[in-house]
Amino acid sequence: MFEYSIQKAWEEYHKDMGLGRIAILVGSFNLLFFVIGIFIGVVRPLALAPVVLALVYILMRAKFLKLPVLLQFILAMVPIILSIKLNYLLVGQYDQMAGGFTRLDPFFMKFDQWLFGEPVALVFRSFFEGYPTLTQWVYDFMMLSYFLYFILPIYGAILYYNVLPKKERYYLGRYFASVVIFFNMNFLFYLAIPVTGPQYFLEEKFTRELPFSAFGHALHSWVGNAQTAFIDCFPSGHTGMAVLVGIWLFRLNLVQRFIISPITLGIVFATLALRYHYVLDVVAAFPMALICYALSFLLIPLRSHRWPWKRHYES
Repeated sequence: MFEYSIQKAWEEYHKDMGLGRIAILVGSFNLLFFVIGIFIGVVRPLALAPVVLALVYILMRAKFLKLPVLLQFILAMVPIILSIKLNYLLVGQYDQMAGGFTRLDPFFMKFDQWLFGEPVALVFRSFFEGYPTLTQWVYDFMMLSYFLYFILPIYGAILYYNVLPKKERYYLGRYFASVVIFFNMNFLFYLAIPVTGPQYFLEEKFTRELPFSAFGHALHSWVGNAQTAFIDCFPSGHTGMAVLVGIWLFRLNLVQRFIISPITLGIVFATLALRYHYVLDVVAAFPMALICYALSFLLIPLRSHRWPWKRHYES
């Protein structure tokens, strides 16, 4: 009976926005994170919470499908958001419990040094030297863009949901799949290639405070307090997610692509200017976003829309 429920959840992805397959994917990723913890000597039963949620969804799927589509959409985001937040927390805990993985910052730092002769954050600061008002506005915009990353995946999902015809909202499955694949691949890279970032590894190089207004300082403090992992640099999740959402908006040809483009640029510059990332972190994020977009088609084999919409869809 249970095997039959799994089979139906996998095969009937067009009935539930692909959530059967995504539930299996989320559960598989978290089972992997649980096993990784055991491998490094850290047992975290909480890692299995999304696995339990996936099983509950598969068993209760028939009732879920009777709910209004909007409620399905809202409930669909809950396990995805939970697994993303939980797995980010696990990355930090694994690093801490293992006594700190060996940082690979020296390699990344030397690459920046080869390119610019100094940390890239100092290059940004010197570029705006002598223009205090402009500097504050630019740095505040970069900080705001960096902050908006936290709502970008939800923003993209809401936009896609709103433009889809009611009978075609199952196409959201591929969007959800691309987001889940991206975040979890990103977390696995954090564990495999531990990089702590210039703000910590090169702390002695930064003798001046970042030129924020009170608004910028508040956002900067909030982001810092929300950080629970200190090996979350390679590749840049902020850059990659902004690029991934941008790909979807450009495919849809939505006017919001003209909003997301400057925000994406602001995020890219922020990751470097605000001392969060090295150049290689940002460079690696672009192909990773494209790869995750492509991989989502393997999980949810639906063609993404392209405006103006026809009865055929392009990949």
